[in-house]
Amino acid sequence: MSFTVYYDYHDGVEVPIWIVVSLKKVDIETDKQTLTLTAQAPFYKQAREDFDPDQMNVTVTMNELMIGSSPNTFTINMKCIQDRLEEHSILIEEIDGLILLVADVEELLQFTL
Repeated sequence: MSFTVYYDYHDGVEVPIWIVVSLKKVDIETDKQTLTLTAQAPFYKQAREDFDPDQMNVTVTMNELMIGSSPNTFTINMKCIQDRLEEHSILIEEIDGLILLVADVEELLQFTL
């Protein structure tokens, strides 16, 4: 599974800020408790200005991330996300994507993307 990494400039240096996982390209099983991703290049790279603010996205918090069982993998606790969405009467099928902070993934995996 691939994902998009959005970049911005900080002090004239291009830095990654968000990882966006498109759920429209992934078959999310509603009974599935987790979603495992591999953090390895190549990433689909986009500028921050290219981010579509009209998409229905949900932020993944650090508490919903876990280290995966294979190298460079991490797991998203989809059950927690589904529970948060249900509080607002939103189904996971209505969500376009998951947004993760690059800093959270780097901290979890203890390396730099």
